[in-house]
Amino acid sequence: MKLPITPCRWGGDTLYIGGIAPIANDRVIASGDTERQAQHVLAELKALLAANGLTEQCLVMVNVYLRDIDDFTGFNKIYSQQLSGPYPPRKVCQTDFSRQGVMVELTAIAGREATEGRAAPCIL
Repeated sequence: MKLPITPCRWGGDTLYIGGIAPIANDRVIASGDTERQAQHVLAELKALLAANGLTEQCLVMVNVYLRDIDDFTGFNKIYSQQLSGPYPPRKVCQTDFSRQGVMVELTAIAGREATEGRAAPCIL
C-alpha cells in the first residue's frame, strides 16, 4: 500500500526529511540487526541529501529513534563511520515501532545556508 507521505520537503532553504526506516520493497531490511539497519537509513539519508543538491555537511539536526536504547553503541559506531564531522546536533530516543522488525529510524533537517560556512558548531 502506498502511504500518503513524501520522504522530504523544502521549506524555503530548509529541507525537512521525514522518517527514514530500514524498509525496501515493503520489507524490513536485516530484521533484528541494528547496525545493518543503521547503514541502510544513513545511506538513504545521504541519497536524499544528494538528490536535493546537498551533502551531509548541510545537516543541521538529526533525530534518531531506536527500539532498544542498548543498541546506541552499535548505532553510534555506524553513524561515525558513515558521517563526518562536524556532526550536527542529534537527539536519540527509544521508541516502539509499529512495524515489526524495525530497530532504527531517523529524521533530519538540512539547510542550503550550511554550505555557505554557517555550519560551525555552537559555542556556549
